[in-house]
Amino acid sequence: MARERRMEKALSWVGAGTVAGALLLAAVTVALHWAGQDTAVFQEAGLAWFWVCVLGGFVLVLGVRWKNARAGEPADAESGWDYALCLAGAAALTALIAGNGVLLGADAPGIGALSLIELRMAVVVCAVPLGVLLMLTVVRRPLLPPRSRSLPPFAAGVLAVALVGVTVPLLLVDEEEGGVRHVVAEDLPGVAAFPDRVNRSGWIWEPEQSGTIDRIVRGAHGPLVVLSDGVVSLDGTDGTEIWSYREPAARDATVWVGNGHVLFTRVPERDEDAAEQGEDAPEERATRVFDVVNGALVTEFSADTGEASESSARALVGWSDGVRVHSDRRDGVERDEAPGVSAWDAESGEELWYRNPAPEPGMACAGEPPRVRAETVVYAVACVREEDLTGSTWEIESLIRDEEPDKRFRVVSVDLRTGEEQWSYELEGEEVFVPDRPWAAPGADGRGSVLAVQGYYSSDPVLLLDPGSGEELMYLSEDMVEAEEGLSREAVIDVDGSGITMLFSRSGEGVEVGRIDPDGNRTPLIGAGGAYASRYSHRAVLPEQVVFTTDESERAGDRAQVSVASHGELFGEGLRNRIVLGSRADVGQLVAVRGGVAVLLTEPRHQGARVEGLVP
Repeated sequence: MARERRMEKALSWVGAGTVAGALLLAAVTVALHWAGQDTAVFQEAGLAWFWVCVLGGFVLVLGVRWKNARAGEPADAESGWDYALCLAGAAALTALIAGNGVLLGADAPGIGALSLIELRMAVVVCAVPLGVLLMLTVVRRPLLPPRSRSLPPFAAGVLAVALVGVTVPLLLVDEEEGGVRHVVAEDLPGVAAFPDRVNRSGWIWEPEQSGTIDRIVRGAHGPLVVLSDGVVSLDGTDGTEIWSYREPAARDATVWVGNGHVLFTRVPERDEDAAEQGEDAPEERATRVFDVVNGALVTEFSADTGEASESSARALVGWSDGVRVHSDRRDGVERDEAPGVSAWDAESGEELWYRNPAPEPGMACAGEPPRVRAETVVYAVACVREEDLTGSTWEIESLIRDEEPDKRFRVVSVDLRTGEEQWSYELEGEEVFVPDRPWAAPGADGRGSVLAVQGYYSSDPVLLLDPGSGEELMYLSEDMVEAEEGLSREAVIDVDGSGITMLFSRSGEGVEVGRIDPDGNRTPLIGAGGAYASRYSHRAVLPEQVVFTTDESERAGDRAQVSVASHGELFGEGLRNRIVLGSRADVGQLVAVRGGVAVLLTEPRHQGARVEGLVP
């Protein structure tokens, strides 16, 4: 009997050591991963571990007699069952926190998707309730004296948690998880065409255990999936991986795609010693440049972002032929003004040129960062005189929409290497609008390209220019959109050299699609048939079909769906107008790619869950 009691007491002290070991593991994990940010661990591992540690601390303070009872204190036996009930409640509460899935990855693809911090904190939230249960092998608080019998099992519990906290991440995390994984395409598939229509879900792709999907863009063979830790190029016909670059340890990584290349930029580990001394030196962002077709590494460079001073902060906006281009806020440019443009030699780091977007001194401009083309850089701005500003530069946009102030609109193309102006296109007076970022659209009949500039608002004009000369090819104003009773303009959904495709809303009948050519002639493409969409609806435009999401039909039972409408048909809500997807997740993006349409499906509390391909 005495031996059994000693065994029970030993188990209770192992339990107390397990709880103490969990608290120690949590403290060490926080110390190792604090990274100079007060909320870094909370952002990555959630709050469950913190509340479990709070309960574990109370258990160790109130559930253990660390010294002999004082005179007048009740005997353990008289209050033992109260202690057991309280401890059982603590065990149930900690187990509930541990099992609710907030920390243990209920939303993750698998336990291997958890980071080192999450895995160690998972050990913490599992160890605390286990330790409390072991302490319940006796119905009275364990007494520390004599130390020769209590400390060895206590130390065993601490050591066991420490060993598990070290070995579990090593066993569950891939040896290459923290390293770079670069797969270059060897045998490239044939380049598929953009299909005229799609009618079914043909494939599904999910990322590996690390990394979440940020967005998808159009690649060389299909969708290019941009993840939190890299990029993956897929074949649009069947979803197979063509090439990939993954860097799980990357922090604040960004991806830029253009001019036949993919730029992956990451921030190196922060210099904590410098941070502790109050130094705020600019961080150098390391960038790797890949060929968009096969994923081969073209070059790599590091660039000082100038983040030490907000007025001079630079952000990489493009790369071409060994020249990196940045939006550049120097000379006192405010955050709500259009940034300047600077170009740098990627290899030497030498600044090649800088341009202020204002057409002349004394003017404040609104606009987005520039667009980098193969041999030129193009930017668009709308400007007012600084003397017309009565307060903050936030007034620029409202002044531009006003008729009275002196205002100017410019689209400027400059040489990539010299910064010399190649051409400029200007508007004045009522025609001026606040431009979005210029982009290249296909030319007429698929030949070449045109430069498109669109405004922020649906009622703003749309401008098409010749990228080589700046010649105006089309200026779509409100007057060119034929007004009909009950018909309103919703959004521009496609642009090419032969005209602009627009989404219209017809009162009581739904939406329809029409096309306006440079002469202002409107051609109906898809009629209103009861389906409703808006300028905010996700959509992909194919040569003879539009794929879109609507508020009324985002789900078919427990699975997501999209609506389709072909030219000459109606935007309807019938079954023949739907494609049911293979997931119950929400549709986050639709992109027309070679081989079909790529659908980004998003899960709650995750940026992206999977990519699904719609094929003919």
